[in-house]
Formats: sequence, C-alpha cells, structure tokens
Amino acid sequence: TFSIISKALNAFRPRPTSPECPPIVVSQGLQEQLDYAQPAEPVWHAAEYECAGAESLGACLRIDTGDGIWVCCCGHENPLVHYQGAFPFKYLKCGRCDRILCPNCRTSEILTPIQSITTEVLEDRFNKPADEVRYCRVCRACGLTHRAAIDGGQIDFSHAPCPCGKVGTEDGSYFHIGEVDAWRRDPPARAVELSLARTMAASMRYMEKQ
Repeated sequence: TFSIISKALNAFRPRPTSPECPPIVVSQGLQEQLDYAQPAEPVWHAAEYECAGAESLGACLRIDTGDGIWVCCCGHENPLVHYQGAFPFKYLKCGRCDRILCPNCRTSEILTPIQSITTEVLEDRFNKPADEVRYCRVCRACGLTHRAAIDGGQIDFSHAPCPCGKVGTEDGSYFHIGEVDAWRRDPPARAVELSLARTMAASMRYMEKQ
C-alpha cells in the first residue's frame, strides 16, 4: 500500500557529507576515524535508475536511499551506509530501541549474513576483486562493525579487537558486504519484503514455543 511505501521511504536520510581530510591512520582516535570516514559505494545518481513503475519511485523523488537497510526486531527500518576503512558500517544500533543488530533482524544485500568464515572461502564471491575486503563482523557487545583482513587465504579478525574491550562475537555476527544495485532499483519494495520476512520469522519462532 501507499502508506507502507511512504513509511519505507521516510526511513532514509541523505548520506552525510564529510569534510575533506587527510587519509585515516591507525594513530587517530576511534571517534575521529568514524567522523571522517568516506562512503565506500558509488554515489547515488537517480538518472542511472530506470523511471518505470515501482522502480522509479526512489529515483523520481530524487532521494538518496543509501546502500541498504536493516529491519530491527522491533520493526524499525534503519538505513545502512557502507564506509571506507576499518569500521565499514560504524555502529549498528537501532534508531528506535537501541538494540544491536542480531540474527533475528533482516538486512538487505549490502550486509549479507554468512554461516561460517571458514567455509566462506569456498564461495565464488570470496575471490571477487575489490578495493577493500568485503567481509565484516559486528561486535554484539557494543555494535561497532569491523572489517576483516585476508590472511593466508582465510578471513581473519584477530587484527581487530573491539575498542570496547569485550568479546562480542557470536553466531550471526559475520557478514559479506554485498552489492547495492538490487536495493537501489526498488528501495520501497525491498524494505517491505524485509519487514514481512522479519514478521514471518518472528511468528514462526512464537509458534515453535507453543
């Protein structure tokens, strides 16, 4: 319905524009790195997307839909922006309830859950060329995201202990940083799909407990 589509669209805000700055180095503080991080994906250009039917809605309104969305357990739709550097999605905390992204949430392709960092190396996408490693994890203690390194043909996070000092890695903490095109072609429809998927999964969990 139009009300659902409007709700999905209103969840987004234009991506922040960071001032020009020197390259980020390890010696800079965490907050400074987050403040100056630059978007990693190509800038949204409405003209690149076909203005026809549902796919035209975001483009014709000339909005920046970001790189994706994650739908929290509480139902709130949080925009996702992929940034360059060590902390690819900064903090993933819900804008409504402050929960940290968990396996019961639903995310678009830019943040695709992976079952195992060990078996992931067998996937074709593992060997796809990229400017930066397109794997990350979220600290389930504080919500900060960490970009992986590739060491000896394996996905490695040992180089990136979380600044919060807690061991916040659990099942459902690892992700492949996917593509943005499918999302940007029809953000409202994709947002509705993810919201419905979250609702259905929650219903199934409830029924299993009965």
